[in-house]
Amino acid sequence: MKISRLYFLLFPFVWLAGYAQTDTLQYFDGMDRRAHIDNAAYYRKISKPDTGKLYLGTEYWMDGHVKMVGYALDSNFLYKIGRFSYYYKNGTQSGRGQFYSDIDQHVFGYKNKKWEIWYPNGKPKEVWIYKIAEDFTYNESFLFSFWDTTGTELTSKGHGTYYYTEFVNTKDSLQKITFNGPVHQGRYDSVWHGYYANGKEYAEELYTKGRMIKGKSFDGAGNTYTYDTIVTLPEFPGGEEELNRFLKLNIQAPPEQESDIQQRVVMHVFVGRNGFVGNVSILRGASAAKNAEALRVVKSLPRFLPATSRGQPVDSYYNVPVSFSLP
Repeated sequence: MKISRLYFLLFPFVWLAGYAQTDTLQYFDGMDRRAHIDNAAYYRKISKPDTGKLYLGTEYWMDGHVKMVGYALDSNFLYKIGRFSYYYKNGTQSGRGQFYSDIDQHVFGYKNKKWEIWYPNGKPKEVWIYKIAEDFTYNESFLFSFWDTTGTELTSKGHGTYYYTEFVNTKDSLQKITFNGPVHQGRYDSVWHGYYANGKEYAEELYTKGRMIKGKSFDGAGNTYTYDTIVTLPEFPGGEEELNRFLKLNIQAPPEQESDIQQRVVMHVFVGRNGFVGNVSILRGASAAKNAEALRVVKSLPRFLPATSRGQPVDSYYNVPVSFSLP
């Protein structure tokens, strides 16, 4: 497969002498969400380069041990590029592999080629192969090898069984779910199951060549939800066109309109599992008057169709751009 403009880094680290001494610090919680330092599980230090295009990013556990080292094409560390290395708190390497990004193609953070993962004791856990589509619209993942904690290889050369645990947003709350099922040619295949930490069944899904065909999930009360898509976003009644019509009809441009250059405010909106709009904040603002007007209108939005996770309605966030057109 031919991929254009691929940046290949020969060394896993670069000399810090090429980077400015002023760093940007970002704090994250255990779910990789931005957090206050008091609630952070780790932090990221981004060093601005004196020359060149790459930004050096180093993540640290709160005790100061290195968690991750890698590079990006931008200061927000979205366009990750080249070799990344990850570490457990005990200093053992947890994973390594390459990312691919292309600002011109709006491609950021695609895993590429071979990725390796280890257990905290240093024993191998997983090997994945990633391939990026020629048109850059997606990347495919193939499980090559998987070992359990005893060292037994359960998946070999893309065939066998696999299991993993992750936190899932359910109707009731954020839950720790363990999924397991067969793998064929590196892809999920046949029937997969998910279980709550208490052993009760959370989901059953049918896969063909890595694509989920259908599934059903169960909430804590035993209610059943069917789905053919893992996650759906919240939706305004009638879709985006109706949302734009609502905003256009209700926005009242402030008097300063003609003299203000910025014509759009982007709002960050909480949409509850019941569909009602909750907390609203300004993600990208303009003048004080426009910010206030955008807040007023967005807070008046009617009930949405809520986001879903495996068919279950869940809390979510939604970005709403509010445009102020010149008269």
